[in-house]
Amino acid sequence: MIDFLTSTFISPLWLVTLLFALITLILYLIRPRPKKQDIPALMFIVKESERAKSGSWLKKLLLDPLLLLQLATLILLTLALAQPIIQVNQKATIDKTAIILDGSASMLAREGTSTRFDQAKNIAQDYLTSKNFIILAGDVALALDDDLSRLEAKDVLASLEPTHTRTNLAEAIDLAAANLGKGSQIVIVSDFIETKLHADYLSAIAKAKAQGIHVITKRVGSPITNNVGIIAMQAGLPTSAIQIKNYKEEETTVHLDLAGLEQNVEVPAKGTEVVEFETPRGITKIRIKDSDAFPIDNEVYLSNYPEKTIRVLVISNEEEDSQSLKYLKTALDVNEELTVEYQTPPKVDVNGYDVIIIKDVNPTALLPRTIKEITQQVEQGAALIAFAQPGLFSLNLPLPVTYKDQGGQTPVIVLETLGFVRDINFGMVPSHMIVEKDPQAVVIAQSEEESPLIAYKDVGEGRVLYYGLQNDEFHLDIYYPIFWKRAIDFLIGREELSRINLRTGALLNFASPVQVKTPTGTKTTQIVYFDRVGTYQIGDTTYSANLLSEKESDLTKDVDVSEEMIFSTKEYEDKVPKEIANTLLILALFLAGIEVLVLKLRGEF
Repeated sequence: MIDFLTSTFISPLWLVTLLFALITLILYLIRPRPKKQDIPALMFIVKESERAKSGSWLKKLLLDPLLLLQLATLILLTLALAQPIIQVNQKATIDKTAIILDGSASMLAREGTSTRFDQAKNIAQDYLTSKNFIILAGDVALALDDDLSRLEAKDVLASLEPTHTRTNLAEAIDLAAANLGKGSQIVIVSDFIETKLHADYLSAIAKAKAQGIHVITKRVGSPITNNVGIIAMQAGLPTSAIQIKNYKEEETTVHLDLAGLEQNVEVPAKGTEVVEFETPRGITKIRIKDSDAFPIDNEVYLSNYPEKTIRVLVISNEEEDSQSLKYLKTALDVNEELTVEYQTPPKVDVNGYDVIIIKDVNPTALLPRTIKEITQQVEQGAALIAFAQPGLFSLNLPLPVTYKDQGGQTPVIVLETLGFVRDINFGMVPSHMIVEKDPQAVVIAQSEEESPLIAYKDVGEGRVLYYGLQNDEFHLDIYYPIFWKRAIDFLIGREELSRINLRTGALLNFASPVQVKTPTGTKTTQIVYFDRVGTYQIGDTTYSANLLSEKESDLTKDVDVSEEMIFSTKEYEDKVPKEIANTLLILALFLAGIEVLVLKLRGEF
C-alpha cells in the first residue's frame, strides 16, 4: 500500500485531509432534528409520511446536491495537494543507437555477388541516429567508437571487415546495454548463428529491454547448403588428422591439397570423413580445392617446429655405460633430435648446449666456476635438469626447491596437467628428499606429505627442472622415454602442438609487449588476438589459427528471428509520468462555481 501511494502521489501525506470529508459527512448525518408536536388534524398524514421516510437517510444524502458538491470539491482539493501522477503514452525520440554488427566467420558466406557482411553494413546505415555506438561481434565483442555522428558512423561501417571467429552476440548485447540508457536502442544485424558455447543472445536481449532499451533485430542471409569444410584438426606427432564435413544433400568428392600432395576424399551427404597424415615439419597448408559459398573453412594451417638438433650435456661421475645412466641414456638416444654428450667433473665445458643434465655427480668435483657457468647458460636460455642426489643442494645452483629432510616411501601424486606428464603414472618411490618449493616454482608432482617431487621454475631466459624420483621403477616404464622427450621440449620452450595450433578467437597474454607477425601485418602488443585464419610469428614460435567450427560452417540453418519495434521515424511510444494536480484544481473550482449557482437559485443570498 505504501509503495502504491509513494509511486502514485508526490506528497501522499496530504491524503490525510480526506478525513475532513468523512467528518463533514458524519456531522451532516447526525445533525439534531427539530422537536415535533402532534396536531390531531394532521396525525394521519404525519404517520403516513414517517412510514415513507423510515430508512431514507441514504436517499436524503444522495438527493442533496449541495452536500455532494462540497464533498467532491474537498476530495479534488485534497488530491490536488497530494499531486497525483499518472502514466501516459508520449512520443519520444531515440537519443542514441548501438549498432551491433555480426563480424563472425559465417558472415563471409557469399550470396549472389555480395557477402552477408556486405548486406549487414547496408542495413545498419538505415538505423543510424544523431549519436551512434558501433560494436563488431565476433568471438570477442569489439567496441569500435562511441558518440559518432551519422556521417562518422557511416564511414566506420564502410571500413569494417569481419573476423574469422565464432559468434558471441550475447557479449556484444551486454556491452551495448552497459553503455546505453533508457530511451536508447540496440540494432542487431546478424545471421543469428550463435556458436559460442553457453552464449544466449535472447537472454541478453531480455536484460537490455528490462533496462528500458529498445532492441531491433535484423536478420541477413538465407539457408545455404553449398559448402564442404574442414571442421576439426588434431595436431600431433608422429601423425595428425583433419575432419571434413559435407553440408550438401548429395555425396561429394573432395579434392584435397595436402602440402602439395593431392588426395581425393569421398564424403557422404551431410556426413564427415577423417583424413590422417604424417605431420610435416614447419608450416603446412591443407586446402580443399573445390569452390563453394564459404571459402574460409576450406583451408587450415598446421604448425610444427622446424627440424633442429638439440645439444644435450650430461654431467656425471658415473661412466656413460654404467647402470646408473643406462635408462636415461636409452631415453635420450631414442629421441632423434638430440645430440648427447657426457662429461665427467672436474673438467667440464658447458658452453653451447641447449640442455644440461646433472645426475650422480660428485659435489666436491664440480668446480665453483663450472656452477657459475651453468647458471649463466640457464639465464641465457639453456635448460637445466637436476636429479635428486646427496650433496645436490650444496652446489649453489638456481634450483626450484630447497632441502629439508629425508623421507621414505610415497606415491607420486601428479598436480599439474602440463603436457609432459599427461597420461603418465609414476607409481611409488621407496624414498625421497623432503624439500620446500621456491615461491616462483611450479610443482608438477609431490609426495603424500606434499613435498615436491618434480618441479620447475624460470631462471632468466631458461628453465630449471628438479627431478626427485630416487630408486624408483618408473625408469622401467614405456612412458619413461616419452616423459623425457616431452620434458625437454617443454624446457627449451617447445609447446605441445595443440598449444601452437589454435582456433580463431583465441587470446594469448604476455608479460610484456611482443612483436607479432599476423596474416594482415606486423604489430607490437601484449595481448595477441587470433582473429584471422593463418599463421602468427611470435619470437621463434609460429602459431596457426583456424576456424574449425562445425556450427559456424553450418549455413543451412533457417533461424526465426522476429523484428521488434522498427522505427522509420526514429520515434517511439513510451510511458511517461504526468502530474494532474492543475487539472484537479480546475475541476474543484468548477464545482465550487456550481455550488454558488445552486445557493443563488435557492435564494440563500
